Amino acid sequence: MSDEQDAVYETPRDFLTPMAGWDDYYCDGQSVLPDSEADGYLATCSCGHWSVSAATMEDGLELARAHTTGQAPKR
Repeated sequence: MSDEQDAVYETPRDFLTPMAGWDDYYCDGQSVLPDSEADGYLATCSCGHWSVSAATMEDGLELARAHTTGQAPKR
């Protein structure tokens, strides 16, 4: 069975485990959500070791990209 076919038969847990950070703290999923306690957004990573505040969603996305690539944000 090919990798593409395997993905069809994965259970939700198999699919979500890496993104949930249950697999050795990999940076598989990032989120940028409105921060209800501050005027801005909170960007976090599934690795559990990264969380930052951002003024805009675009800033949060840029910071998340920088986190996963190891490069400084373009500012």
